[in-house]
Amino acid sequence: MGRAVERPREILVGREAELARLDAAVASGAALVGVHGVGGCGKSALVRAFCAASARCLVADVHDASGLDEAWARILESAGVGGRGGPDDDAESTLRLALEAADATALVLDGADAVLDAAGRLAALVQRAGGDTTLVTSRHRLAEPGAARVEVGPLATPATEAELDTAPASRLWLAHAARLSPGRVLSEAERADLVAILAAIDGLPLAIELAVRREHLVGTASLRARLELAGASATLDAVGRAFDATWAALDPAARRALADLSVFRGRFPLELAEAVLGAREPPVVELVEVLSAFSCLRVEALPSGARVLRLLRLIREQVGARMPAHPDAALSERHARVVVERAEQTSGASLTTTGSRRRALAPYVPELEAAFDFAIAAGHLELAARALLALDRVRWSGGPSRPHLARLADLAPHADALDAALASALFETQARWRARQGALETDALDRAERLAREAAAPDRLAAALRTRAHALSQVGRPSEALAAIDAALREARDPALRASCLRVRATLLRRAGEAELADEAYRSAHDAHAAIPDDEGRGATLAEWSMHLLEMGRRAEAEVARDRARPLLAAEEPSYLSAYLDAEWAMQAHVEGDLEAAVALHRVATAAALACGAVTLVRISRAYAALAGFERGDVAAAGALEALDALGPALAVPFRAMLGAIFAFLLATREQAELAERERARAAAAALPPSNFRHAVRLLDEATTLALDVAAGGGAPDARARVEALAAAEPTAARAGDGAAGRRATCGWPRA
Repeated sequence: MGRAVERPREILVGREAELARLDAAVASGAALVGVHGVGGCGKSALVRAFCAASARCLVADVHDASGLDEAWARILESAGVGGRGGPDDDAESTLRLALEAADATALVLDGADAVLDAAGRLAALVQRAGGDTTLVTSRHRLAEPGAARVEVGPLATPATEAELDTAPASRLWLAHAARLSPGRVLSEAERADLVAILAAIDGLPLAIELAVRREHLVGTASLRARLELAGASATLDAVGRAFDATWAALDPAARRALADLSVFRGRFPLELAEAVLGAREPPVVELVEVLSAFSCLRVEALPSGARVLRLLRLIREQVGARMPAHPDAALSERHARVVVERAEQTSGASLTTTGSRRRALAPYVPELEAAFDFAIAAGHLELAARALLALDRVRWSGGPSRPHLARLADLAPHADALDAALASALFETQARWRARQGALETDALDRAERLAREAAAPDRLAAALRTRAHALSQVGRPSEALAAIDAALREARDPALRASCLRVRATLLRRAGEAELADEAYRSAHDAHAAIPDDEGRGATLAEWSMHLLEMGRRAEAEVARDRARPLLAAEEPSYLSAYLDAEWAMQAHVEGDLEAAVALHRVATAAALACGAVTLVRISRAYAALAGFERGDVAAAGALEALDALGPALAVPFRAMLGAIFAFLLATREQAELAERERARAAAAALPPSNFRHAVRLLDEATTLALDVAAGGGAPDARARVEALAAAEPTAARAGDGAAGRRATCGWPRA
């Protein structure tokens, strides 16, 4: 019946920005506003929510209207005044009657692709009939001059399980799921599956709604497997049907361009698309404009301001089902070669990497992964190796992801077919990632060094020796590590590589307890980095030097180094070293009794750790902040020293000690002495088996949350029951690479 919309029919989550833009467009006095986006993105829900909150709207569903006459009939029918002629029969008075019958000042044409050409005419008619605004939703971008436009895209998806409660796509999922299963709590495995499911369906609201219903029948594990096997379009039929009208509206040249652009996996600049697709008629830039207007391609802005294109995975699947021969092998090879060459040009010739190079390379990551997968399958081994080494530049400061390690394993058996320098680089890369997991890959390092000598590549040999030094240090062989880094310094020719080796040498001396020698080594490393224009290793060296000076008791000098390091690190990128620096100074403030400063710095360290994905450091800083908060509030001093004693060396002791210490302190503050004593015993127990690591993470998070609640004065009356239930729970099954050492390596924590 004709009336103003009072409440949205759909669940609307994560659309605050789009609602604000829509509200601003209408408030500006625009007579015509277009809301466009790919099918299933939630355009209708957005407009209905806007009408419910901000406007009196007459909403007409014209999705399957064949033309203007039928759309006009839908408008009148929606207002309850049907049967009053067509749009040319006294249209103004008829529309006035319709708006009055619906008590509306705005006309909404939902699904108006078939009548977009007449949108301007209808908007003028609405104003003559006493209305204010005409809103149209469509897949195609409204082209009417003077119209305001609001684009609606997919919802942001969670990158990790920690983001499930905040990411818009997962919030929408949980809202739909709550209707089907009120009170349901996802298990740890289900949360991991949900992250993968939401990524597979691109955060598209229609796909989310359909997937929730399917998951209710089959469970998260089965749905994830179905999506990985058959894709979202095949698993969720309605998603494919939503694309049918768009595909029908594209001409053959646009269809082929869209099919060929599906060779790209992630975001890509227009220039890269032009280089890969080559000369076409019409030109690639014009085809991209058409595809963008039909919401097949999204144009997105990077933080730098640069514009990139993005093809949703669901659209790629739909196009692949309709044109399975595209992209062909020749185009896939061209894509791989162009992407690898561009990445190599961006990274430069140096064997070291910097934050600016990683930022420049980051957009290439999905394309380099696609290039590697194509090249290894097609037998282009040199191309595969080059793609993998370019990928390695981006992942230099991060952790060894399973796919990255798997690619190394795929290529290693073919190393003999590569030239010596390239093969040396692969073996050094493999050994470096294994060293970050606490392992010494002697065979890989021997081969890397031998091949570098065969290739007469001294810098490549120096890189392998530097990795050997790091690996030897990780397994507790400091004297051999120092010998290896000294050998690397004798070979290194590249100034940036040499400066990096000097910093490694300083770190090794610091760990070996050679304080004065380490001090001189840090000075040499700093001077070497400072002599290189735009070299970003200077900030990292100053940060480590600051912490070393702090350990030596030279606080004033440490503060100078810290203050010089901070702006350099901030200019580089979100870095675990920034978080590490703040955490060290927070601990120093704690030792000195400045609890206010300790809590504040731990919060800063936690934010920095979150920014770079340093999960273990996040937990450590949260734990310290909780304890410092307790002390600051004079809450239950009994047990505090024991907890702090266990936490003091937490960066080097088993994860379980930290967990048990937090439990002990929490329970002591709740005056639960017997349980607290048991947890103190757990803190002193043997190392936590890697198979229980996930269980420990859950326990630690719960304990820290309870501690923070109590510190904030919120209380935790059910703390005992919750702690006992967690302590008695069965550990979850281990997964490959989930050991504590592997997780610490993932965080890049230097003392691990």
